Amino acid sequence: MTETIMMIHGMWCGGWCWENYKQFFQEKGYHCITPTLRFHDMDPDETPDPQLGTTSLLDYAEDLEKEINRLEILPILMGHSMGGLLAQILGSQGLAKALILLISASPRGIMAFNP
Repeated sequence: MTETIMMIHGMWCGGWCWENYKQFFQEKGYHCITPTLRFHDMDPDETPDPQLGTTSLLDYAEDLEKEINRLEILPILMGHSMGGLLAQILGSQGLAKALILLISASPRGIMAFNP
């Protein structure tokens, strides 16, 4: 069975930001899914949907969990920035075969930098 990679974008972008990665991994035989998070499917020059500011990380994780549950196998989760934090949340719930984290956002209360 083909491995599946679910690529989770960060804030201020959408599933489209993974196109080069998606093409690369599909050429290697992976099935790739690049969902666009709720309220992120918009033109960057447009005013964001007001609901964007009231949607939590757990709301996004719930949406992604529903997509994962529709798959036949656990996916590899690949996340960038906020998407990396979402991948960690989902991975901690046993919803991933493996995690690939690209400049993952830190959970609340953890500072990666020291001024």
